Amino acid sequence: MEVRYFNETQRNNELILVRHGGWNLVTMTWLDLDSVLIYTLVPAMTFSLLGIVTNVLNIAVFTRMGLHETTTISMLALAVSDLICCILTAWVVLCFIPAFRDLPSLPFISTEVATVLGGSFRVYVTRTGGMLTALITVERCLCVVAPLKVKRIITLFVTRAIVIVIFAITVLPSFAYVFWDILAWKFYPHLNKTLIGVVHNDQPVVNLVNQINGFVCGFGYLFISSLIIFVCTIFLITVLLRSHKWRGSFNSQDKSTDQKSAGSTKEIKLIRMVTAIATIFILGMLPGMSVLCGMAILPIEFSLRGPFAPFYVFCTFLASVTEATNNSINFFAYYTMGTKFKSTFHRLIGLEKKI
Repeated sequence: MEVRYFNETQRNNELILVRHGGWNLVTMTWLDLDSVLIYTLVPAMTFSLLGIVTNVLNIAVFTRMGLHETTTISMLALAVSDLICCILTAWVVLCFIPAFRDLPSLPFISTEVATVLGGSFRVYVTRTGGMLTALITVERCLCVVAPLKVKRIITLFVTRAIVIVIFAITVLPSFAYVFWDILAWKFYPHLNKTLIGVVHNDQPVVNLVNQINGFVCGFGYLFISSLIIFVCTIFLITVLLRSHKWRGSFNSQDKSTDQKSAGSTKEIKLIRMVTAIATIFILGMLPGMSVLCGMAILPIEFSLRGPFAPFYVFCTFLASVTEATNNSINFFAYYTMGTKFKSTFHRLIGLEKKI
């Protein structure tokens, strides 16, 4: 059953019609919330489902390749993080789809439950992917700066330890929201039903802890990882340009020089792949960072209960679309630029011819 609400604001002498699973949001006359969502829900769900498939393939390929290299361990961890993000994004999008959201048989308010059991966790796991991408780019930079020492600095044990720490400091703080947004049975007068919804814990201590937690983990981790990735990507692009010039200058020299330059071909390909992954991450995180900046500048207006609620929801789901895209297309970068990954994938699905 379709539920519609009229808010108390008038524009051009017209009452504004708003619909949103249980929330009476303030919006603009020319923009209905479901119209905003429809343009973001479909691509977000599409890329989320694509990401689930591609990251399962990534995990299978990296596992079959063997965890004998530090980069493989980091990329496997990144694939796990991206898979979790895609699953959570698909769940959140499902809860906002009108056909599912308005089902009368649901025992809960899907848009509220999605925030607690999906939205918050998704944000933190996204930070995990950012930190892992930063780890991968830093390792590539160290391979360029100190190629003879990097194997002693970043060992398999060190890489595993760093990956575990990254998951711990990014995922564990997300459980703090369990004490802030509590799922409980609530009575909704407009539906005349008692359903499971969110009850906010307004205790000052809980609010302070969650504000600090949200700033450090939500904004701090994203800013730090994005800065590291941006700086390392610029450095790696510079290395690629120099390598291209260097290889071009020796095109006419003898075969021995070609053999020496061929030794660096694998490293150059790996740098190109890491640069592509880092660039995808930066582009995918730009809308999310814009949303965070908007929330910092206009914390009341730019929120679910502010005058820019539809624009906030649109920007949030647009960020979900770009993040889901970021989480789903790494497979194509691995397949296009990684020779070992490509051959292992072919063996996995039985395409490689048996000798």
